[in-house]
Amino acid sequence: MDIEILKSILEISTDKHDTLMYFLSDRIKERVEYLPLLVDDKIYLNDKIYCIGKNNLDLEYTGKVKHIDDKLMIKHNGMSLYIDPKRYYIFVEPNHSRKSDRQFYESLLKSLG
Repeated sequence: MDIEILKSILEISTDKHDTLMYFLSDRIKERVEYLPLLVDDKIYLNDKIYCIGKNNLDLEYTGKVKHIDDKLMIKHNGMSLYIDPKRYYIFVEPNHSRKSDRQFYESLLKSLG
């Protein structure tokens, strides 16, 4: 049973990022403190994401986004995993390399065609 333990607190919070930081362990907080919390589905290919479970506030997955659909496919420890973004608080570390532009446009063309 997946229960979002901070749902009611985050609904009334004006700054979801700071509120979430308050409840995370120091080990996790060090890794995601300066990264933006995904709130408006602005995620792109090759972005590195940190997935924190809404039910237990543990850092469950980190990896690069390889496919975007209803679920996200990430490369985690050399394996491809599909994750449901509704089950996680996702922190995004954007990729600014030029190499990802080609993959982005290829993926865009496939999704439009």
